[in-house]
Amino acid sequence: MMKGMLRNRGFATVGTSSGLLVAVNPKRYGIIISAPQSSRITLDFGGNAVLDSGITLYPSTLPLQLVYHHFGDSIHEDIFAIGAVGSQTIGWMEVFWP
Repeated sequence: MMKGMLRNRGFATVGTSSGLLVAVNPKRYGIIISAPQSSRITLDFGGNAVLDSGITLYPSTLPLQLVYHHFGDSIHEDIFAIGAVGSQTIGWMEVFWP
């Protein structure tokens, strides 16, 4: 981790309706989001997620890693998620400037 950066981690339950996965953080530098365990989920930035119309994560894949110098200011926005079936818990960890 870069010197002086902080980290925050948490989890959220993702269901078949779009919901907030990670709240906005204007100081976010990077975030790691775990892959779902049972069914695909789709992520969107700044607004409601629509299944298969954003970044879709599939079960048993590697975690998604997003870094500011690749994705720019969009990484600072709210991150929403929606699942294909049922509900599942998704973990995340962000690093940010103090």
